[in-house]
This record gives sequence, structure tokens and C-alpha cells, in this order.
Amino acid sequence: MKHFRPCTTLCLFAFGFLLHGYAREPIPREPATGWAEAYTLENDALRVTVVPSIGRMTFLGRPDGENLLTRNEGLTGQLPPEEEGGWLNHGGDWMWAVHQDSWRTMGGAVWPPLRMMDRPWRGEAWMEADGRRVVILRRDLGAPVFAQLQRRFVLDPGDSSRLRVEQSASRVYASPVPVSLWQISQMDRAHEVFIGLRADSRFENGFRHVGFEAPADEALLRMESALAVDTARLTETKLGTDGNWIAARRGGLVLTLWTEGGDVGGAFPDGGCSVVMYSNAGLGYTEIETQTVEKDLAPGETLRNVVHYHVMEVPESMDAAALTATVLTLLLERNVIDFSPPAAHPEDVIEACAGQE
Repeated sequence: MKHFRPCTTLCLFAFGFLLHGYAREPIPREPATGWAEAYTLENDALRVTVVPSIGRMTFLGRPDGENLLTRNEGLTGQLPPEEEGGWLNHGGDWMWAVHQDSWRTMGGAVWPPLRMMDRPWRGEAWMEADGRRVVILRRDLGAPVFAQLQRRFVLDPGDSSRLRVEQSASRVYASPVPVSLWQISQMDRAHEVFIGLRADSRFENGFRHVGFEAPADEALLRMESALAVDTARLTETKLGTDGNWIAARRGGLVLTLWTEGGDVGGAFPDGGCSVVMYSNAGLGYTEIETQTVEKDLAPGETLRNVVHYHVMEVPESMDAAALTATVLTLLLERNVIDFSPPAAHPEDVIEACAGQE
């Protein structure tokens, strides 16, 4: 029976890594979504636009389709002023590295966010030799947080409808402010939200009313694995669960988010919620959010997680139970088996590694 030597595998990996690094093809900044400098990643199924100056994803959808994210055209090209004041809501998708539960420890209030939360990011983008397209956003969050932040957007080639975003916050100097990776996708005209429920949830009925008006009973449909929320029956409310996925539907398009990591070493914000929805009928948008635990990082420590985005088309007539079943199937299918290195002969011994599609 043949066995692969660890040194051989390591050498092949190292050689592939070096070759991979030198084969990068830069992706230039170009005008998009109203901004003069943006990175656009595109494959056969998905287009993603990221604007470093506001640290936001401003487009997510089919290459020839509509944008699932909100975009405040009235604020295009505007950056927050130095003085504190009202929030500039550009819309889109973004990450704050300190949850509003802890903004008071930064000298602010629960709302609005301090200006430092929305300062510009640095960015670079490239295409890998295998066709993957990557954008990295980085920024330094200064006193009193003292953390380096990063979001790495990865879009596979071909017809993949999935976007992977790797997020991290690394402590540089000691700070009393806990860190949490709080990701928000803001959608307009989303008429239904689905939030994953845990069988062993800490919450009564599996979910928690986080704030604003309590939803009417007719706005909620509790199923075994998800809570369906009819946003047309809401005014302004915020709900959360301790599940790991959340989805929003607009017509025949569904955006699903699910997370990995960031669930140890602290408590989740919003009373223990890992996924949250916020809907405001007056403003016309709904937010689906993921968040890690709040963690007191020591200098040199890093908090990480991964947010997966998936865009799919469904019949507009699909009911809540069928859509939930479709999402759960999607989550199960993301676990695949990768074989590395491949076996040359049936009798070879190879190592099977569970990975993510």
C-alpha cells in the first residue's frame, strides 16, 4: 500500500502557494455605483462592488440584474465630516468592529455611531491564477479601540452564487473596549425575513424582541427551524435569535447569510443574539445582520469569523415552509469533501479533509 510522505505534500503546497502568489492579476479601481473609485468582482452568476472610501459593498446581485442592497444616491461622493453629528447612511453592506452595546465605553451613545466608526478603508483587489477574484479592505481603528480591521471578499469563478467574506479585528494596544464583528446588509423593499432557530435556543419561542415596537402576532410565523417575518406588517422593530443564518426575500430573489467562527470567548450582543433583523417601514428598508461575541482582546489577539452570502432565485409563489427547506438544503450542501493530494491508484492512502464549497 502506498503512502504519501508529509514532506512531499508540504513541498507541493509551498510550491503551489508561491506560484499562486506570483500569478495575481491586479483589478483596477473604476467608477461604479456612482463612486469614482470602486472594485467590481464578477463571475457568471454574481456581481459584487466594493467602495473602499466608505468601507462598504454597494452592489450585490446578478450581473445583469437589480441590486439587492440599498444605495443612498443623495450621499454619493460624500464622506463623514470631522465633527460628530447625525449618521450618514450610505446603505449597502458594512461591518462595525464595536457593537452599539459598547459605544458608551468609547465616549458615545447607543445612537448615532461615532464618526470614527465610518472612516475610509484602504483597499486592493486582484484575480488569482485559478480565477478567484479578491478584494481586501483594511483600516486602523484608533483610540480608544486600538484595533486593525480587515474584510476579505472572495468570489469564485464560473456560476457560483456565493460570496465569502473573511473578517477580523486585531488588537494593537490595550483597550477596555470589547470587539465584536457586526456585519449589516441593508435591503430596500424586502418583504419577508427568515431567521434560523436553534432546537436548544436560550430564548422562549426561539427568538428575542431586541428593541422598538413588538411585532404583531400576525407578522410572525414560527416554524421548527426558522422564524418567518412579514415586514409589511411591521412599523419599526428589531428581532434576533441565537441561530447562525438569516435570509431576506424580495420578489423572486433571496439573499441568505450564514456564519462560521466568532462564537467563543465572550457573550453575543443584543442579549445573546448571533443573527438579527431590523426593519423600518418609514425608511423603507430592512437589515439582516450577523455578529460575533463581544470579546476583550489583549494586544496581539485577533477575533475572526467568516460570513457567507448566497443569492438565489425562487418562485414568488413559494411559501415560507418551502423557502426555509430550500435554505436549509443550501446550508447542508456547503459541506464538501476535498481530497488532497489526489490518489494516483485505487490502493493509495489519501487524507480526506472536510472543507467549504
